[in-house]
Amino acid sequence: MPFVELDTNLPADRVPAGLEKRLCAATAAILGKPADRVNVTVRPGLSMALNGSTEPCARLLVSSIGVVGTAEENRGHSARLFEVLTKELALGQDRPVPGEVWGRVTE
Repeated sequence: MPFVELDTNLPADRVPAGLEKRLCAATAAILGKPADRVNVTVRPGLSMALNGSTEPCARLLVSSIGVVGTAEENRGHSARLFEVLTKELALGQDRPVPGEVWGRVTE
């Protein structure tokens, strides 16, 4: 069962309505898991800094058993999730950190 946690310093009124559902569907497609098994939490309005800047930013953490594994797999998942976040939140290309290992294997 994948768990997805999106933290952002964007105020709630700048987070698109229905983002959690679209992020759930995107995560299911990217990880190859059924959408009804994906859990998504979106936390807007946080005090956050990325690379020393408090400009709008986001951090996504994905935890999933048996899916997030090798560095190559993580890069592929991260790139696809990065595209979703950049589009959905209208963030600059450097504000969700691309290529970061956003996944964690839980047991």
